[in-house]
Amino acid sequence: MFTIGKWAEDLNWINDAKIKKECFHIQGFAKAADCEVLKYAIKDIPAFKEETDFMLSSNNYISRLDFELSQYNRFDGTTDKYTKSWEDVDREFRGDKNVGRQLTKKGFFEKNVPEKLLTEGDPLTKAKNIYSFVHGYFTWNDEFGVFGKARVKEAFENEKGGVGEINMSLINLLNAAGIKPNLMLLSTRQRGLPKKTHPVMSDFNYSIAKATIDGKDYLLDTTNKYMPFGMLPFKALNHYGRVMDFKKASYWFNIIPERKNRQQIRAQLKFNVKEKKATGILDILSMGYSAVSTKELLDQYSTDEYLENMEEDIEGDLTLTSHQIRKELSNDRKVAERFEFELENILNGDMVYFNPFVMRFFDKNPFLLKERTYLVDFGYPRNFKYSINITIPEGYQVHELPEDKVVQLGEKMVIFQFFHKASQNQVTLTFDLALNSSHIKAEDYQGLKDIFKHVVEVQNNSLVVFKRL
Repeated sequence: MFTIGKWAEDLNWINDAKIKKECFHIQGFAKAADCEVLKYAIKDIPAFKEETDFMLSSNNYISRLDFELSQYNRFDGTTDKYTKSWEDVDREFRGDKNVGRQLTKKGFFEKNVPEKLLTEGDPLTKAKNIYSFVHGYFTWNDEFGVFGKARVKEAFENEKGGVGEINMSLINLLNAAGIKPNLMLLSTRQRGLPKKTHPVMSDFNYSIAKATIDGKDYLLDTTNKYMPFGMLPFKALNHYGRVMDFKKASYWFNIIPERKNRQQIRAQLKFNVKEKKATGILDILSMGYSAVSTKELLDQYSTDEYLENMEEDIEGDLTLTSHQIRKELSNDRKVAERFEFELENILNGDMVYFNPFVMRFFDKNPFLLKERTYLVDFGYPRNFKYSINITIPEGYQVHELPEDKVVQLGEKMVIFQFFHKASQNQVTLTFDLALNSSHIKAEDYQGLKDIFKHVVEVQNNSLVVFKRL
């Protein structure tokens, strides 16, 4: 019998077990077996208040009892084990026609891809070229899953497949190039963290490749064509996975996300006193996951649609008049854009009140709960930088500037800075929010909430005031 213990009594648990006579009948046996009927319940459980922004699956935080069949003892004395050890799983996966045997097809791929793809360059160059080839060749059919039918040859011939087929094709190609990767099993963020106590294979619904090249580990997933080599899609940033090393033994491996993720905006603003308007330039640099998002949007929309969508995120009478990609400053992990814009009806009267944030990162505080009993999970570190250089309009002077502000959580876990510099004809304001940690513990929630309160207040309520001379 499963026993919860005395501590349960203090929490209003119901822990009841009874024997039900002759409740289980097996064909061919005259006498029925007895059953144990278990009843577990608990009352007065605090509500789980879900805050959808920046969290993993709620399955990780809601307490529950899970039962899993451990073994079945047959009447002939044999035993079938269902809850296995990782050694059992490794052995089964190695010979499974949908997993292990699909990783032994390097000969097929050697015959069906250009020879130079597998031979030219050092190991890292070959790995990047193979990764790029798989990106361009396959189309992901949006199917998840680790189990079920997987056929890498069919996927190659059809040029599309599920996540397992595409990433197992990548593994075969890397093997053909003399690089020895392993399959790594994951659970996506919305599914929940895999249990580490014992193998529960239904926990896993995603698989990638793990390769060690020149002593450095790389986690590779080729289902998203915008994802650079060595970066995983956001949905796969779920703390850890299980590496299936069939020559040795499987093991847990932590997922370390890309650290250089930045959205940086630099604005320049000049006034036309006669026309009572202002013109300016926005230079936007997106790095890491921010760059991936930008590339997806640029491919999804035409230039006009893209500008319209950008303007919807901007308050006031700002109009974007041009846009270009600065290719000389862009690469697979960076996108540099330049916009030109106009602000109408901004110089009226002797006093001019102007919010220097022509673009904002957060319109409202995403953290509103009184308390949060589970960690804040950003997925990856993030940095938001905004600076604007304002040329003071002719015939005016600075009357008022926003207050400087610096707040911090922990040992540089989260840092927010806002400050200004003023000279005879220019004002520069700088906003810098650094979320240096991917995960914020529940006990630091209030501090994080307070910092975002300052962040939103600065963006929405900062004013630069000019006064006519």
